[in-house]
Amino acid sequence: MKRAPLPLAGLLTTLAITLPVAAPLADDTVYVPPMRGAPTVRVGGGSRGDAQSDATLQLYAPAQIAYTATPSPTLYWSLSPGGGELDLVITEQRAPEPLLEMTLPANFAPGLQGIELGAHGIRLAPGVAYRWSVTYMPGSGGEQFASGMVQYQPRTAAGEGVEAVRELAGSGYWYDAFALAQQGAADPALAALAARLVVEAGVGGASDSP
Repeated sequence: MKRAPLPLAGLLTTLAITLPVAAPLADDTVYVPPMRGAPTVRVGGGSRGDAQSDATLQLYAPAQIAYTATPSPTLYWSLSPGGGELDLVITEQRAPEPLLEMTLPANFAPGLQGIELGAHGIRLAPGVAYRWSVTYMPGSGGEQFASGMVQYQPRTAAGEGVEAVRELAGSGYWYDAFALAQQGAADPALAALAARLVVEAGVGGASDSP
């Protein structure tokens, strides 16, 4: 188990990104889940306890389990600004302890946030499903919790650009497709793909488990 409480100054691997507003794509499907018909595994950002904060926690993960082609992917969530803390936990069902437990201060810029697992020495085992969760504790009582699942499935490199994003998404590699699209979101075509991937994953929708 690795537990790493970080001060704000230490968040060098936590990215504050605002996803640009993009023109919608033509009505064609980009993301194809790797396991069609699989049950919903994502848990939405619901409140637990006496939560008083106006902040909204949103996990960027498909409703069903999705693949990553890297053992150390970047995981994303969004949270409106406010004080308090975030707990990030990664678990594997058969493991007695979490792979990662990390506490982050939550007083960063609004918008999309990401953490690079490789910068913290975290590597996922191939073919193993992991649940990752984010818990926001505003400091005013209660908390918000959200979780999703990711599986490292090795594959050959997909390259860069629009075609690489489409290839990854069409093969069930949502995490890599989204990361590649948003990292190049200055390009309107990639920004549109990032926005489409969010919609097709059901982020912010009503498809979460209770």
